[in-house]
Amino acid sequence: MKPTTLSLYKERLIKVMNHLHEHLDEALDPEAIAELSHFSLPHFHRVFKAVTGESLGEHVRRLRLERAAIRLAYEVQPVTRCAFDACYETVESFSRAFKAHFGVSPSAFRSWHMENQRFGMTEAEVERALNTLPDIDVKRTRLDEIHCAFITHIGPYKECEAAWLPLCDWAGSRGLMQDATEFFGICYDDPSITPGDKIRYEACITVPEPIEPDGIVGSKTLPEGPYAHVRHVGPYDHLEAVYTDLMGRWLPHNSVAVGTIPSLEFYRNDIRHTPPDQLITDIFLSLEP
Repeated sequence: MKPTTLSLYKERLIKVMNHLHEHLDEALDPEAIAELSHFSLPHFHRVFKAVTGESLGEHVRRLRLERAAIRLAYEVQPVTRCAFDACYETVESFSRAFKAHFGVSPSAFRSWHMENQRFGMTEAEVERALNTLPDIDVKRTRLDEIHCAFITHIGPYKECEAAWLPLCDWAGSRGLMQDATEFFGICYDDPSITPGDKIRYEACITVPEPIEPDGIVGSKTLPEGPYAHVRHVGPYDHLEAVYTDLMGRWLPHNSVAVGTIPSLEFYRNDIRHTPPDQLITDIFLSLEP
């Protein structure tokens, strides 16, 4: 595909990928999904695989298995519940699919992850980061409804600047960069579970009211709801260790389950003018009501 054609197709698939994430518990109709992209069904299948590297079925199956893996790792849910939530009719079929994808059975994965809690970091990197972090102070809170404009980035989190630069240019040219504007990221995937080239991230700015999508810039409203909140002061490189503490220690010790909204990272100062050890990031982890 020519670069301009590929960009156009990616724009159309943003709505599709958000729809898939929000409806993973439901039976998905390929024809209805193709309509969201404004492609015919045969054309949609070809475009989807060309852009994502996966067929629609493979993509949905991977998302469901990765969500099941997160629940096995961080929540006290039986394998049976994880299997049905992943839309498998039997535990046996779920276990076969899980082992084919991750190389181990669901129960073995849970045991391994409980002993090796980390997010895409080596054991030495986790220990080094944890030793330099103060004990995290987790508070339960509620966030109000949030209207935002966003650009999607697919790839390692450390490369998300590729989404921030065009988003800020777009917002600045439309007068949307106000004193009240907040900058945050929506982090969909766990780097210890999802391959780096398939990690989903959305660079977001708040807007006073919903806007119409504009090219690669999407629009969404996050519903109000309960969250666990922790503030991190320091380099972004240490955020993974904070997640390790938050999800691997605080979450199970407080007997709460993760909600349906991906984790949010609010960036409170400008990375261009702030020393790394003074960067402030507010992490909000969605909780079940």
